[in-house]
Amino acid sequence: YLREAERERQLFDQSPVAADTKSFEEEATEALRVGAFEECFAALLPDQKRQLLAYHTGEKQERINNRKALAAELGTPASSLRIRMFRLKAILEECVARALPN
Repeated sequence: YLREAERERQLFDQSPVAADTKSFEEEATEALRVGAFEECFAALLPDQKRQLLAYHTGEKQERINNRKALAAELGTPASSLRIRMFRLKAILEECVARALPN
């Protein structure tokens, strides 16, 4: 009897309905997370938004060049820029965590 119940539970867990339910829950959670991020990002100062976007824009060498240009614009070394971006990222993560339901 116990083996049969376990088999049925495994079959249900692997069924398309269970997969769709998990997918729906994951999509709902992701939508909440994206909404919270957008609200938190909007709350940043305009310069902070611009700096974050400039820091993360581009691929490979272009990204490196963007970061060098941003550091030069701010008059700070690359290490200070990295710390500044880390702190902004931490502020965003904390804001998103507060905005999401537990």
